[in-house]
Amino acid sequence: MKDFLKNNWQILSLQTLVMLAFTIFFGKFGDIIVDSFREVYISQQILSGKVIYKDLFVIYPPLAYLINAILIKIFHNSLNTLYFAGLFCSFGIIYFTFKLGNYFLEKKYSFGICLFLISSLILSPNVFNSFLPYSFGIIYGILFTLISSYCLFNKKYPLAYLFCSLALLCKYEFFILFPILLFWSKKDKILKNLSAFLIPIILVFSFLFYQGLSFNDLIFSFSLTTSMGKSKTLQYFYSIMGLNFRFEHLIIYITNLLKILLSFGLVYLFSKTKILNKPYKIILSRIFIIIALSILLSAPRYQEILVYAFPLILILFIINFKNLQKKDIFFIILTLLVSAKVFFALVLESYGVYFLP
Repeated sequence: MKDFLKNNWQILSLQTLVMLAFTIFFGKFGDIIVDSFREVYISQQILSGKVIYKDLFVIYPPLAYLINAILIKIFHNSLNTLYFAGLFCSFGIIYFTFKLGNYFLEKKYSFGICLFLISSLILSPNVFNSFLPYSFGIIYGILFTLISSYCLFNKKYPLAYLFCSLALLCKYEFFILFPILLFWSKKDKILKNLSAFLIPIILVFSFLFYQGLSFNDLIFSFSLTTSMGKSKTLQYFYSIMGLNFRFEHLIIYITNLLKILLSFGLVYLFSKTKILNKPYKIILSRIFIIIALSILLSAPRYQEILVYAFPLILILFIINFKNLQKKDIFFIILTLLVSAKVFFALVLESYGVYFLP
Protein backbone atom coordinates (compact mmCIF):
# COMPACT_ATOMS: atom_id res chain seq x y z
CA MET A 1 0.00 0.00 0.00
CA LYS A 2 2.86 2.34 0.87
CA ASP A 3 4.54 1.72 -2.49
CA PHE A 4 1.23 2.26 -4.30
CA LEU A 5 0.74 5.66 -2.63
CA LYS A 6 4.35 6.60 -3.30
CA ASN A 7 4.06 5.79 -7.01
CA ASN A 8 0.59 7.23 -7.56
CA TRP A 9 0.26 10.16 -5.16
CA GLN A 10 0.15 12.68 -8.02
CA ILE A 11 -2.84 11.18 -9.82
CA LEU A 12 -4.61 10.46 -6.50
CA SER A 13 -4.13 14.09 -5.45
CA LEU A 14 -5.44 15.35 -8.78
CA GLN A 15 -8.55 13.16 -8.66
CA THR A 16 -9.16 14.24 -5.07
CA LEU A 17 -9.13 17.86 -6.24
CA VAL A 18 -11.60 17.02 -9.00
CA MET A 19 -13.93 15.34 -6.51
CA LEU A 20 -13.57 18.26 -4.09
CA ALA A 21 -14.49 20.74 -6.84
CA PHE A 22 -17.49 18.62 -7.80
CA THR A 23 -18.70 18.50 -4.19
CA ILE A 24 -18.25 22.20 -3.45
CA PHE A 25 -19.83 23.49 -6.67
CA PHE A 26 -22.49 20.79 -7.05
CA GLY A 27 -25.56 22.10 -8.85
CA LYS A 28 -23.87 25.35 -9.91
CA PHE A 29 -22.41 24.26 -13.22
CA GLY A 30 -23.38 26.83 -15.86
CA ASP A 31 -26.89 27.86 -16.82
CA ILE A 32 -29.24 24.97 -17.52
CA ILE A 33 -31.98 27.17 -18.99
CA VAL A 34 -29.99 29.49 -21.27
CA ASP A 35 -26.92 27.47 -22.30
CA SER A 36 -27.18 23.78 -21.47
CA PHE A 37 -30.89 23.13 -22.02
CA ARG A 38 -30.21 21.42 -25.35
CA GLU A 39 -28.02 18.79 -23.68
CA VAL A 40 -30.87 17.74 -21.41
CA TYR A 41 -33.81 18.25 -23.78
CA ILE A 42 -32.53 16.27 -26.77
CA SER A 43 -31.59 13.21 -24.72
CA GLN A 44 -35.03 13.20 -23.08
CA GLN A 45 -36.74 13.54 -26.46
CA ILE A 46 -34.79 10.56 -27.82
CA LEU A 47 -36.25 8.45 -25.01
CA SER A 48 -39.74 9.61 -25.97
CA GLY A 49 -39.25 8.27 -29.52
CA LYS A 50 -37.96 11.35 -31.38
CA VAL A 51 -35.23 10.82 -33.98
CA ILE A 52 -32.12 13.00 -34.29
CA TYR A 53 -31.92 14.95 -37.60
CA LYS A 54 -35.51 13.97 -38.41
CA ASP A 55 -37.60 15.25 -35.49
CA LEU A 56 -34.83 17.11 -33.65
CA PHE A 57 -32.65 19.80 -35.21
CA VAL A 58 -29.07 18.98 -34.16
CA ILE A 59 -25.91 20.60 -35.52
CA TYR A 60 -23.54 18.15 -33.81
CA PRO A 61 -22.89 14.42 -34.32
CA PRO A 62 -25.32 12.12 -32.50
CA LEU A 63 -23.26 9.97 -30.14
CA ALA A 64 -23.13 12.24 -27.07
CA TYR A 65 -26.93 12.63 -27.05
CA LEU A 66 -27.37 8.87 -27.42
CA ILE A 67 -24.95 8.20 -24.55
CA ASN A 68 -26.81 10.62 -22.29
CA ALA A 69 -30.15 9.08 -23.29
CA ILE A 70 -28.84 5.64 -22.33
CA LEU A 71 -27.53 6.95 -19.00
CA ILE A 72 -30.87 8.61 -18.21
CA LYS A 73 -32.68 5.41 -19.14
CA ILE A 74 -30.45 3.23 -16.95
CA PHE A 75 -30.16 5.51 -13.95
CA HIS A 76 -32.63 8.35 -13.49
CA ASN A 77 -34.17 11.22 -15.46
CA SER A 78 -32.36 13.82 -13.42
CA LEU A 79 -29.67 16.44 -13.80
CA ASN A 80 -27.66 14.42 -11.29
CA THR A 81 -27.21 11.71 -13.94
CA LEU A 82 -25.58 14.21 -16.28
CA TYR A 83 -23.56 15.76 -13.45
CA PHE A 84 -22.02 12.39 -12.65
CA ALA A 85 -21.39 11.74 -16.36
CA GLY A 86 -19.42 14.99 -16.37
CA LEU A 87 -17.58 13.93 -13.22
CA PHE A 88 -16.63 10.59 -14.79
CA CYS A 89 -15.32 12.39 -17.90
CA SER A 90 -13.37 14.82 -15.70
CA PHE A 91 -11.67 11.93 -13.92
CA GLY A 92 -10.83 10.35 -17.28
CA ILE A 93 -9.52 13.57 -18.86
CA ILE A 94 -7.20 14.29 -15.93
CA TYR A 95 -6.02 10.67 -15.70
CA PHE A 96 -5.16 10.27 -19.38
CA THR A 97 -3.67 13.76 -19.63
CA PHE A 98 -1.34 12.84 -16.78
CA LYS A 99 -0.46 9.46 -18.31
CA LEU A 100 0.16 10.98 -21.75
CA GLY A 101 2.18 13.81 -20.25
CA ASN A 102 4.56 11.24 -18.77
CA TYR A 103 5.55 10.17 -22.30
CA PHE A 104 7.05 13.59 -22.90
CA LEU A 105 7.80 15.12 -19.52
CA GLU A 106 8.74 14.26 -15.96
CA LYS A 107 5.87 13.48 -13.61
CA LYS A 108 6.19 16.80 -11.81
CA TYR A 109 5.53 18.68 -15.05
CA SER A 110 2.60 16.43 -15.99
CA PHE A 111 1.26 17.10 -12.51
CA GLY A 112 1.56 20.87 -13.05
CA ILE A 113 -0.19 20.65 -16.42
CA CYS A 114 -3.08 18.74 -14.84
CA LEU A 115 -3.35 21.35 -12.08
CA PHE A 116 -3.62 23.98 -14.82
CA LEU A 117 -6.38 21.96 -16.49
CA ILE A 118 -8.28 21.64 -13.21
CA SER A 119 -8.07 25.39 -12.66
CA SER A 120 -9.27 26.26 -16.18
CA LEU A 121 -11.63 23.43 -17.15
CA ILE A 122 -13.02 21.98 -13.95
CA LEU A 123 -13.08 25.18 -11.89
CA SER A 124 -14.40 27.22 -14.81
CA PRO A 125 -16.75 29.89 -13.44
CA ASN A 126 -19.11 29.80 -16.43
CA VAL A 127 -20.92 27.31 -18.62
CA PHE A 128 -17.66 26.12 -20.20
CA ASN A 129 -16.82 23.55 -17.56
CA SER A 130 -16.64 19.76 -17.54
CA PHE A 131 -19.41 18.82 -15.10
CA LEU A 132 -22.37 20.20 -17.06
CA PRO A 133 -20.69 21.43 -20.25
CA TYR A 134 -22.08 23.64 -22.97
CA SER A 135 -21.77 20.55 -25.16
CA PHE A 136 -21.33 17.02 -23.84
CA GLY A 137 -19.99 16.16 -27.29
CA ILE A 138 -16.80 18.08 -26.60
CA ILE A 139 -16.29 16.41 -23.21
CA TYR A 140 -16.86 12.86 -24.46
CA GLY A 141 -14.82 13.69 -27.56
CA ILE A 142 -11.84 14.89 -25.52
CA LEU A 143 -11.93 11.76 -23.38
CA PHE A 144 -12.13 9.46 -26.43
CA THR A 145 -9.30 11.39 -28.12
CA LEU A 146 -7.03 11.04 -25.10
CA ILE A 147 -7.80 7.31 -24.84
CA SER A 148 -7.11 6.96 -28.58
CA SER A 149 -3.75 8.68 -28.16
CA TYR A 150 -2.91 6.49 -25.16
CA CYS A 151 -3.71 3.35 -27.17
CA LEU A 152 -1.62 4.68 -30.04
CA PHE A 153 1.45 5.08 -27.83
CA ASN A 154 0.97 1.53 -26.58
CA LYS A 155 0.67 0.24 -30.19
CA LYS A 156 -2.90 -0.92 -29.72
CA TYR A 157 -3.82 0.46 -33.12
CA PRO A 158 -7.33 -1.01 -33.59
CA LEU A 159 -8.39 0.47 -30.23
CA ALA A 160 -6.82 3.78 -31.18
CA TYR A 161 -8.88 3.88 -34.40
CA LEU A 162 -12.01 2.79 -32.53
CA PHE A 163 -11.80 5.61 -29.98
CA CYS A 164 -10.91 8.09 -32.70
CA SER A 165 -14.16 7.12 -34.43
CA LEU A 166 -16.11 7.57 -31.17
CA ALA A 167 -14.55 11.03 -30.76
CA LEU A 168 -15.59 11.95 -34.32
CA LEU A 169 -19.15 10.83 -33.56
CA CYS A 170 -19.17 13.33 -30.68
CA LYS A 171 -17.61 16.34 -32.42
CA TYR A 172 -16.56 16.69 -36.06
CA GLU A 173 -13.34 18.54 -35.18
CA PHE A 174 -11.79 15.38 -33.78
CA PHE A 175 -11.39 14.01 -37.30
CA ILE A 176 -7.99 15.77 -37.19
CA LEU A 177 -6.72 12.78 -35.22
CA PHE A 178 -7.46 10.32 -38.04
CA PRO A 179 -4.65 11.31 -40.48
CA ILE A 180 -2.22 11.31 -37.55
CA LEU A 181 -3.23 7.73 -36.77
CA LEU A 182 -2.62 6.80 -40.40
CA PHE A 183 0.80 8.47 -40.31
CA TRP A 184 1.79 6.70 -37.09
CA SER A 185 0.46 3.19 -37.73
CA LYS A 186 1.30 3.26 -41.47
CA LYS A 187 0.37 -0.09 -43.08
CA ASP A 188 0.25 -2.08 -39.86
CA LYS A 189 -2.97 -4.14 -40.15
CA ILE A 190 -4.56 -1.31 -42.11
CA LEU A 191 -7.79 -3.20 -42.91
CA LYS A 192 -8.28 -4.15 -39.27
CA ASN A 193 -7.65 -0.56 -38.19
CA LEU A 194 -10.03 0.93 -40.74
CA SER A 195 -12.67 -1.63 -39.77
CA ALA A 196 -12.33 -0.56 -36.15
CA PHE A 197 -12.78 3.06 -37.27
CA LEU A 198 -15.86 2.40 -39.43
CA ILE A 199 -17.76 0.02 -37.14
CA PRO A 200 -18.92 2.66 -34.58
CA ILE A 201 -20.02 5.03 -37.36
CA ILE A 202 -21.99 2.26 -39.11
CA LEU A 203 -23.61 1.09 -35.86
CA VAL A 204 -24.69 4.57 -34.71
CA PHE A 205 -26.20 5.62 -38.03
CA SER A 206 -27.76 2.19 -38.58
CA PHE A 207 -29.58 2.70 -35.29
CA LEU A 208 -30.83 6.12 -36.43
CA PHE A 209 -31.99 4.73 -39.79
CA TYR A 210 -33.70 1.90 -37.94
CA GLN A 211 -35.58 4.55 -35.92
CA GLY A 212 -36.85 6.13 -39.14
CA LEU A 213 -34.13 8.54 -40.29
CA SER A 214 -33.76 8.94 -44.05
CA PHE A 215 -31.02 10.35 -46.29
CA ASN A 216 -33.36 13.24 -47.18
CA ASP A 217 -33.58 14.08 -43.47
CA LEU A 218 -29.80 14.18 -43.25
CA ILE A 219 -29.47 16.40 -46.32
CA PHE A 220 -32.18 18.77 -45.07
CA SER A 221 -30.59 18.96 -41.60
CA PHE A 222 -27.20 19.69 -43.17
CA SER A 223 -28.68 22.48 -45.32
CA LEU A 224 -30.30 24.05 -42.25
CA THR A 225 -26.99 23.94 -40.37
CA THR A 226 -25.20 25.52 -43.35
CA SER A 227 -27.79 28.30 -43.57
CA MET A 228 -27.50 28.98 -39.86
CA GLY A 229 -23.72 29.15 -40.13
CA LYS A 230 -24.00 31.86 -42.79
CA SER A 231 -26.41 34.05 -40.82
CA LYS A 232 -25.18 37.53 -39.90
CA THR A 233 -26.24 37.08 -36.29
CA LEU A 234 -24.06 33.99 -35.84
CA GLN A 235 -21.15 35.59 -37.69
CA TYR A 236 -21.30 38.57 -35.35
CA PHE A 237 -21.46 36.32 -32.30
CA TYR A 238 -18.43 34.31 -33.46
CA SER A 239 -16.49 37.48 -34.17
CA ILE A 240 -16.95 38.88 -30.66
CA MET A 241 -16.09 35.46 -29.18
CA GLY A 242 -12.81 35.45 -31.12
CA LEU A 243 -13.79 32.54 -33.37
CA ASN A 244 -13.90 34.71 -36.49
CA PHE A 245 -11.03 37.01 -37.38
CA ARG A 246 -11.54 40.75 -36.95
CA PHE A 247 -9.06 43.49 -37.84
CA GLU A 248 -9.34 44.92 -34.33
CA HIS A 249 -7.66 41.73 -33.05
CA LEU A 250 -4.42 42.78 -34.76
CA ILE A 251 -4.18 45.79 -32.46
CA ILE A 252 -4.67 43.54 -29.42
CA TYR A 253 -2.06 41.08 -30.69
CA ILE A 254 0.51 43.80 -31.41
CA THR A 255 -0.08 45.38 -28.00
CA ASN A 256 0.29 42.04 -26.28
CA LEU A 257 3.43 41.26 -28.28
CA LEU A 258 5.07 44.50 -27.18
CA LYS A 259 4.13 43.85 -23.57
CA ILE A 260 5.40 40.28 -23.56
CA LEU A 261 8.68 41.39 -25.17
CA LEU A 262 9.07 44.16 -22.63
CA SER A 263 8.25 41.87 -19.72
CA PHE A 264 10.63 39.06 -20.58
CA GLY A 265 13.20 41.52 -21.88
CA LEU A 266 13.39 43.17 -18.47
CA VAL A 267 13.86 39.86 -16.70
CA TYR A 268 16.46 38.66 -19.22
CA LEU A 269 18.53 41.85 -19.18
CA PHE A 270 18.49 42.01 -15.41
CA SER A 271 19.57 38.38 -15.12
CA LYS A 272 22.68 39.22 -17.19
CA THR A 273 23.87 42.17 -15.12
CA LYS A 274 26.91 41.62 -12.86
CA ILE A 275 26.96 45.02 -11.17
CA LEU A 276 24.82 44.22 -8.13
CA ASN A 277 25.82 42.02 -5.24
CA LYS A 278 23.99 38.72 -4.92
CA PRO A 279 21.59 39.56 -2.00
CA TYR A 280 20.43 42.76 -3.68
CA LYS A 281 20.23 40.99 -7.00
CA ILE A 282 17.85 38.38 -5.59
CA ILE A 283 15.56 41.01 -4.07
CA LEU A 284 15.57 43.25 -7.12
CA SER A 285 15.11 40.32 -9.50
CA ARG A 286 11.89 39.48 -7.68
CA ILE A 287 10.74 43.08 -7.96
CA PHE A 288 11.51 43.03 -11.70
CA ILE A 289 9.56 39.80 -12.13
CA ILE A 290 6.56 41.34 -10.35
CA ILE A 291 6.76 44.42 -12.59
CA ALA A 292 7.11 42.23 -15.68
CA LEU A 293 4.08 40.14 -14.74
CA SER A 294 2.08 43.30 -14.03
CA ILE A 295 2.88 44.60 -17.52
CA LEU A 296 2.10 41.22 -19.02
CA LEU A 297 -1.27 40.79 -17.31
CA SER A 298 -2.38 44.32 -18.11
CA ALA A 299 -2.88 43.38 -21.77
CA PRO A 300 -6.44 44.02 -23.06
CA ARG A 301 -7.00 40.27 -23.31
CA TYR A 302 -3.94 38.80 -21.68
CA GLN A 303 -5.06 35.25 -22.53
CA GLU A 304 -4.23 35.95 -26.16
CA ILE A 305 -0.53 36.57 -25.57
CA LEU A 306 -0.10 32.87 -26.32
CA VAL A 307 -0.95 33.55 -29.96
CA TYR A 308 2.79 34.06 -30.43
CA ALA A 309 3.52 30.54 -29.28
CA PHE A 310 1.98 29.21 -32.50
CA PRO A 311 4.35 30.75 -35.10
CA LEU A 312 7.34 30.10 -32.83
CA ILE A 313 6.50 26.40 -32.44
CA LEU A 314 5.73 26.11 -36.18
CA ILE A 315 9.07 27.66 -37.23
CA LEU A 316 11.08 25.48 -34.84
CA PHE A 317 9.05 22.44 -35.94
CA ILE A 318 9.95 22.99 -39.62
CA ILE A 319 13.63 23.69 -38.88
CA ASN A 320 14.09 20.62 -36.68
CA PHE A 321 11.68 18.23 -38.42
CA LYS A 322 14.34 15.74 -39.54
CA ASN A 323 15.69 15.41 -35.99
CA LEU A 324 12.33 14.85 -34.32
CA GLN A 325 11.09 11.49 -33.13
CA LYS A 326 7.67 10.21 -34.11
CA LYS A 327 6.15 11.01 -30.72
CA ASP A 328 7.56 14.56 -30.90
CA ILE A 329 5.89 15.11 -34.29
CA PHE A 330 2.60 13.74 -32.93
CA PHE A 331 2.74 15.96 -29.84
CA ILE A 332 3.67 19.15 -31.72
CA ILE A 333 1.01 18.74 -34.44
CA LEU A 334 -1.74 18.27 -31.85
CA THR A 335 -0.35 21.23 -29.88
CA LEU A 336 -0.72 23.44 -32.96
CA LEU A 337 -4.22 22.13 -33.68
CA VAL A 338 -5.39 23.09 -30.18
CA SER A 339 -5.69 26.72 -31.20
CA ALA A 340 -6.74 26.30 -34.83
CA LYS A 341 -10.41 26.79 -33.94
CA VAL A 342 -9.77 30.30 -32.61
CA PHE A 343 -7.36 31.65 -35.23
CA PHE A 344 -4.29 30.32 -33.46
CA ALA A 345 -4.86 32.31 -30.27
CA LEU A 346 -5.05 30.06 -27.23
CA VAL A 347 -8.00 31.83 -25.61
CA LEU A 348 -8.90 30.48 -22.18
CA GLU A 349 -12.62 30.90 -22.67
CA SER A 350 -15.35 29.33 -24.77
CA TYR A 351 -14.15 26.17 -26.55
CA GLY A 352 -10.56 27.21 -25.93
CA VAL A 353 -11.00 25.86 -22.40
CA TYR A 354 -12.06 22.46 -23.70
CA PHE A 355 -9.30 22.11 -26.28
CA LEU A 356 -6.52 22.52 -23.72
CA PRO A 357 -6.46 18.82 -22.80
